[in-house]
Amino acid sequence: MSQNTIWQASSRLAKHPKVVARLDELRTEKEAEERMLRLSYGDFVINELQKLALNAKSDKARIKALELLGKTVGMFTAK
Repeated sequence: MSQNTIWQASSRLAKHPKVVARLDELRTEKEAEERMLRLSYGDFVINELQKLALNAKSDKARIKALELLGKTVGMFTAK
């Protein structure tokens, strides 16, 4: 098939209701997976910051961890 034929066929397919519905399903699934991954990483980061805030050897590290934890809950934003 030529490039032009491929583009024309893909354009027709992209307009087919069943293809549109499936693409929407796949996008929704991908967005949900990405959201779960972000939440998982977020939990990991927060847990590590909590550990640092409680157990870090230096005061500077504990303060920085507490600052970052505070920012995650909006403690330092102007109202």
